[in-house]
Amino acid sequence: MLPGNMQISEHKGQRKFEKSYLYDFADLLIVDEAGQVLPEVAAASFALAKKALVIGDTEADPANMEYCSRD
Repeated sequence: MLPGNMQISEHKGQRKFEKSYLYDFADLLIVDEAGQVLPEVAAASFALAKKALVIGDTEADPANMEYCSRD
C-alpha cells in the first residue's frame, strides 16, 4: 500500500469524497543516482509511474541512511 500522501480525494457529491491512489499518475519516473536510494524507500515511487528510467553506478558506495537516524 502506498503512503497516504500519495493519494487524492475526489468530490463525488454532497459531502462524499472518494480516495484513490496515484497509480500510473506519471508517464515516466526518472531516478538518478539510484544506488544511493534504499529499495524500501524508493519502491512506492515506482507505483506512481507507467515507465521508469533508472540510472545508477554499480561501483558507487551503497546507500547510507545514518543521517536519518532518530537516536
